[in-house]
Amino acid sequence: MKIWRLTYKGHTVEVANSVFREKLIVDGMLQDEHAGLGFSTRLLGKIKSGDGIGEEIKVSLGGFWSVGCIVFIDNTEVFRS
Repeated sequence: MKIWRLTYKGHTVEVANSVFREKLIVDGMLQDEHAGLGFSTRLLGKIKSGDGIGEEIKVSLGGFWSVGCIVFIDNTEVFRS
């Protein structure tokens, strides 16, 4: 399993990827999940409280030999791996 973590305005954003499942976890709460095999996945979430409240999170996961992760918050790229 591969896990990417970042902090944004004091919030913890985690993206977890395994062979058959991807998850978006914000401040310890699961916000989106995709089950199944795919070469490209989009996960969506939202900051629910505090600084950044209401800001939308979009995650793109994809790749063939290795998986890359890109995180956008309010349509601005904040993380790429």
